[in-house]
Amino acid sequence: MFMAVFVVALLLSGVVYRLIERVMVLVAGGISVVTVPFAAPGELILFSAVVGFAGTVTFTICLLIWNHLVMPKHLPAPLRPGRWSWTGISLGAVACTLLAVGYVYVRFMSG
Repeated sequence: MFMAVFVVALLLSGVVYRLIERVMVLVAGGISVVTVPFAAPGELILFSAVVGFAGTVTFTICLLIWNHLVMPKHLPAPLRPGRWSWTGISLGAVACTLLAVGYVYVRFMSG
């Protein structure tokens, strides 16, 4: 998200770029000001990693559905994804899901 905003900002004039840059700094600083009093930085970093990991799992599964169930209906035959693509993305989705489940188990379920 932030990267997309910066790319768009680079294409715009310098004034708009500075405005977007200031807004991004204020948003990032505001998030820090709000969250730091509630938990130690280490816990917040860990929480951020867990949220990112959940996003990776979700993205991989959505990519699999999009590429192999939705898009083939709209693409000509030479451009449709093949079986190796399905296999690779499926293995990635399974690996990410297993790692996420393993982390939750080790972190929260085991004594």
